[in-house]
Amino acid sequence: VDVRDPAAAHLRLLECDGMRAGSRFLAFSGESICVEDIGDRLVALFPELGLTPSRQPAAAGAADAGEAEAEAQAREIWAQCEVRNDKIRNELGLTFRSLDDTLKECAESLLSIAGVRPKQKT
Repeated sequence: VDVRDPAAAHLRLLECDGMRAGSRFLAFSGESICVEDIGDRLVALFPELGLTPSRQPAAAGAADAGEAEAEAQAREIWAQCEVRNDKIRNELGLTFRSLDDTLKECAESLLSIAGVRPKQKT
């Protein structure tokens, strides 16, 4: 989730007169992506940079077999979950930023402000 979306939700909740005390909301855009696919998304968002994303699965960097097994088990569990954001969208009228917009703006910030230099094709 883009950090600006929960911030907007907090503001709307503070300004809302009719919200019941103790209400809970899940601030989740509804989009999901495997960590291994983020590089491919960035390549598509920034073709002019000639990026070379890593194709190494996250579990390949695990310290031991137990850590890799725990990673695989966690992915299996999350793959079976259905996370919904109907309540926050309906009650607060919140529209979440797209994952691509969030990735693009985050990467642009890292490039321009933090001075990060991406690994490029050679």
